[in-house]
Amino acid sequence: MPGEGIVDRYVKQRPVPFAEYIPYRDFFRFFSDKVDLVTTDFAKGEESGLVTVPLASGDDLPVGIGICFEVVIDDVMRQSVLDGAQIMAVPTNNATFGLTDESEQQLAASRVKAIELGRPIVHISTVGVSGLVSPDGSVTEKTELFTAGLISGEIPRRTEITPAVRWGFGRKGSPWLGSPH
Repeated sequence: MPGEGIVDRYVKQRPVPFAEYIPYRDFFRFFSDKVDLVTTDFAKGEESGLVTVPLASGDDLPVGIGICFEVVIDDVMRQSVLDGAQIMAVPTNNATFGLTDESEQQLAASRVKAIELGRPIVHISTVGVSGLVSPDGSVTEKTELFTAGLISGEIPRRTEITPAVRWGFGRKGSPWLGSPH
């Protein structure tokens, strides 16, 4: 709410290797000193991507967050739904990919994830394609690459659990969960 400051936060659980952290830095330095362009390794978050957004109505909106490439990491996105997310948000920055198709590919990943999770996704890019994705994977509003724009629309709040969420791999305690370090 305005005037309250930060009400919740999420720390990315899966930093990207060779971009947000350098695994085995000393080893890879033998091949290239470019590993030192990443001067600080990102620390991974430990908590679910579920954040609570207070609404003007006084209600709270449980939102699942998956930052950038976390949209394709099943257990990260799934756990937010299991924890109660009614909608999902995927904030991203596609600047380093320039005029390639990467931004459209990431939006396509959000479309697939919306169907899998049964949740709408607000896909938000600083310079790439942004869009509102319905639970059926359709995109109802969309911006263009490197074009300032505003998207608005209504998206449903969902509470149903899909079979992919209920029985999918990567739930808390699953042997499928991995660690970036």
